[in-house]
Amino acid sequence: MNIKARLLALVGAGVAAVLVLVPLPIADLFVMLPMQFFIVMAVRMASGQSMNPLGAGKLVIGYALLGTFLSFVLCNMIFLIGKLFAAPFAFFWCYGLGELTLMQGALSKKKA
Repeated sequence: MNIKARLLALVGAGVAAVLVLVPLPIADLFVMLPMQFFIVMAVRMASGQSMNPLGAGKLVIGYALLGTFLSFVLCNMIFLIGKLFAAPFAFFWCYGLGELTLMQGALSKKKA
């Protein structure tokens, strides 16, 4: 498949997992959403597919808000060690967003 796009998704997911560990109260929301938007746009550009920023925003809002909320709940529900669970969750959630973007692009190519 597209190695460069998957590598960008992995790097973006790694950065997102590190950013979840920042001890700011609502850092997940204001840092993770732009990071996930970057993952969607970078994966689409690396795979040679164009995407309207509005379309990327819809995908991120629909998928990422749920993940950000779940990550926030996970961090705050389990005292002290919640961040340890939230970091792998954020990594796999963001990498899944990259894979979802690749699959969506492949499906749109088949339809055209």
